[in-house]
Amino acid sequence: AAAANVDACGNAAARIEAIVDRPPPVPEPAEPAPLLPGDLELRGVRFRYADPAPWLLDGVDLRLRPGRAVALIGPSGAGKSTIAELAVRFRDPTAGSVRLGGVDIRQAGGDAVRRAVRLSPQDAYIFTTTLRDNVAIGRAGAGDDEIRAALAAVGLGPWLDSLPHGLETEVGEAGAMVSGGQRQRIAAARLLLAEAHFLIFDEPTAHLDPAAAAALQRRLAGLARGGPGVLVITHEAHDLTPFDEVLTLRNGRLRSP
Repeated sequence: AAAANVDACGNAAARIEAIVDRPPPVPEPAEPAPLLPGDLELRGVRFRYADPAPWLLDGVDLRLRPGRAVALIGPSGAGKSTIAELAVRFRDPTAGSVRLGGVDIRQAGGDAVRRAVRLSPQDAYIFTTTLRDNVAIGRAGAGDDEIRAALAAVGLGPWLDSLPHGLETEVGEAGAMVSGGQRQRIAAARLLLAEAHFLIFDEPTAHLDPAAAAALQRRLAGLARGGPGVLVITHEAHDLTPFDEVLTLRNGRLRSP
């Protein structure tokens, strides 16, 4: 049996080695600066994937404040997800800066940045384990009551109550046993456990019908009341009235509708 799996294991090892040996996309500072409480800001940010490619972002100014909810809308491919990746320092801007509490996050440690600013990406991975373990990734040691509350906050409370095994429910290989909408909400629930200063949700309403999408956006906007700063990125303008600010990204720049 082992001999029969040699080729498969070898191919898997080669894929893992290719990732491990890849140079990091952003360098860590030799002496990380401490992060201070305050706003999350993009100042004059320009970004493109290669020179001389066109600018994807061309002078973006954005300020997120604790306790406020901002919706960022725009067509697919406009660069909305790139803004999210810059905010958690998965990438660095080509020009301009991203600052947290006035500190350029290029001067801070990546782990510290991502403790303060948490991202739920649109392609969030669901692990082949229980529902509990998938949500608890947001904060190690989270109790069952906290996990249930996080799932309820993103509208999965009734679904959880309908599961015979509750939090012990296996979600299948890579989440094969949950729907696309449930996958997005599980990823969102992770962020609620993180206790970060800023929460960024990238396309959280994908795979949801319009009524469910609007309800989820209202829930996410409500998280900011007296709590973290919230940024919800979407290309579908559902009910945006609960947000304190709505911005549109088009042609590399942010505008108010």
